[in-house]
Amino acid sequence: MIEAIPSKERLVVEGVNIQTKHKKQSANLQQAGIMHMPGPIHVSNVMLYDSKTKSGTRVRFEERGTKKVRIAVKSGNVIE
Repeated sequence: MIEAIPSKERLVVEGVNIQTKHKKQSANLQQAGIMHMPGPIHVSNVMLYDSKTKSGTRVRFEERGTKKVRIAVKSGNVIE
């Protein structure tokens, strides 16, 4: 995660929603051209990363003994 915008319920996540901006040359920006920047996404679209399947996964909750644990839906692994 790069940036959180809580007032708009959005997050900027690295490598997700890459937007293309065309920039003119200015005093601050000596080189004009096309720049690629990550854009914000809604917090409901953010998923946890599952290292076993190497992709995003939904989460379900189970009670194991007296503890409530998060389980990755795709692989069934316990998420710490």
